[in-house]
Amino acid sequence: MTVAGPTLSLARTGLKPKGEVCDLDHSLAKRRDPLASFLIAFICATGMALACMIQFTYAPSMWTHLLIALPPVLLICLLSLRPLKAGLYAIGSASRYRK
Repeated sequence: MTVAGPTLSLARTGLKPKGEVCDLDHSLAKRRDPLASFLIAFICATGMALACMIQFTYAPSMWTHLLIALPPVLLICLLSLRPLKAGLYAIGSASRYRK
């Protein structure tokens, strides 16, 4: 038996329960969405690459990493997660609608 996670509040995301033109059901947007996990993992891998590049090039202390590498990762996660997730969701919905 699988337990589906609770759906996102449609008022917060701006999604309507069904598409206005195509009647596409938006119930697949779940709170425990693997898409968000994928995006966060991609962003963190980029931040880790930045931290490794700084480490191997300059060999700074740990505080330098916290001041240089951590803020961009946090800002990118906080500022771009919703637009990236919305774009990937729209691409997935469009491809499902074509089928």
